[in-house]
Amino acid sequence: MKKQDSSEIQLGDDKAVMIRYSGKYNYTLVESHPTTQTVSILPGDIVDLGFTLAVVTGDAKKTLTWTYDGVEFRLSTGDLPMTEMIKVAQAVQGEMGK
Repeated sequence: MKKQDSSEIQLGDDKAVMIRYSGKYNYTLVESHPTTQTVSILPGDIVDLGFTLAVVTGDAKKTLTWTYDGVEFRLSTGDLPMTEMIKVAQAVQGEMGK
């Protein structure tokens, strides 16, 4: 995987960082620090990432959403298989712990 680009975006009232990756698969990772915690029930499947639970939504384009240590992550892709999405999420947390 190769980092294609990154940019700051607005998510509602919060600033977020969007990083796009390209290679064998293409995906986007959005990282935000929500100022307010919203509890919402997303229609999707619960996925155990090993360090927290995530919700996967969508059909053709899937989004894996999880929150860890006050940071919300959204991993979106049109072609990354679910097993690879989980590996990316786990790798992101591994990098944050360093």
